[in-house]
Amino acid sequence: MKIGYDRSTFINLLKLDDLQGEIKLSDYLAEIPIDHLKSFTSVNNGYGYFVLRYMVESGSLKAKVAVAKALKKAPYVESKKFF
Repeated sequence: MKIGYDRSTFINLLKLDDLQGEIKLSDYLAEIPIDHLKSFTSVNNGYGYFVLRYMVESGSLKAKVAVAKALKKAPYVESKKFF
């Protein structure tokens, strides 16, 4: 994702995910293959870290499980930061 407004809008939508009804952005992100989610830990100067963080903080149980699985496979990541 490009730098700037796109990034801010995406993060803000994730922050508000717990206020959404049945359709949650984090649920769609949870369907990304685990290896792709794992790669978020090194994306764009920490941007991927915040995507995963807000999936855990505001997302559904499905999103939290997906992030947990991705972090188990990610080298050099302390999952304590997320949970």
